Amino acid sequence: MQITDYLGPQSIKVPMKATTRWEAIEELLDLLAQQSSVGDRKTVFARIRDRENLVPDGAYVGDLVAMPHYGGIDCEGKRVAIGIFAAPIDWTGDQKPVQIVVLTIVQGSSKEVVYAPLSRMSEILKPPQVREAVLQSRTASDVYECIIREDRFAEETKALPNQGLKLWRSLT
Repeated sequence: MQITDYLGPQSIKVPMKATTRWEAIEELLDLLAQQSSVGDRKTVFARIRDRENLVPDGAYVGDLVAMPHYGGIDCEGKRVAIGIFAAPIDWTGDQKPVQIVVLTIVQGSSKEVVYAPLSRMSEILKPPQVREAVLQSRTASDVYECIIREDRFAEETKALPNQGLKLWRSLT
């Protein structure tokens, strides 16, 4: 699986206008809905909100990253949207700042289907250098190129533990 199966440059927002977690999720959900149907937008948002209230995904990958997600029969397709805040916000009220938001919605409820793009984005954003490069990006295209580059290296270097980061550093 490649992240390009779920993400395109048109699904990236730099900078986010939102100032809260809920506004950010709505902004990214709207971004996805502009491109194609996400199902009943209000229902999908309510399901994401319910899930976030149970287990908030602030600082999911590491510093500055939140990954809200939802999988169910009431959403359509397999989609990822990324939003970058100009400055970190308090995602859950626990003072853990978030500046990169990755929203994943997937039609289906099996864990394998729901967690495939989430796991991939987690892997891509895990190296601090990748997060820093994403935060330094000024356009959606720049963010997309960072993500695609790391996705490619992660795939190419799976057999070589810890070599992907060295390769990525040498090319940036």
